[in-house]
Amino acid sequence: MAQIDLEQVAGHDLCRKLPPAGLLSFFYDSEQSIWGFDPADRGGWQVVFTPPGTPLVRMDFAPELPNYAMFDCRALRRQPELTYSPWESFGVNQLRLSREELVADHAVFLGAADDRL
Repeated sequence: MAQIDLEQVAGHDLCRKLPPAGLLSFFYDSEQSIWGFDPADRGGWQVVFTPPGTPLVRMDFAPELPNYAMFDCRALRRQPELTYSPWESFGVNQLRLSREELVADHAVFLGAADDRL
C-alpha cells in the first residue's frame, strides 16, 4: 500500500522515534475489511522494516488481485505539522486533566488536522 524511505523523512522525525534509514513498507487487506478490533484480524495488515542496503525487487501484482486493490504510485509531500492526540486517547488520559483543562485543550484541538503521515 505504501513505502517510505526513512532517510528522506529523517529531518522531520523531531522525536527521533524512527530509524534514520531503511524502508517502511505498509500492507493492508485488499478487501479493506480488517479493522483490528478483533484478535482474529491479526495478519490483515503489516508494517515491514527493510534495513538500508537491502536489495529490493519490484514485483507485479498477484493475478488474482482485484483492480480496486491495485494502487498507483503517488508521491508524499514532507511537511512538518503539529498534531494533537485525541482527548480520549490513552496518552491524554494518563495526564489526568480536570474537566476544565480538557475543555480548554479541546478548543486548541478544534483547528487541528486529523491523522497525517
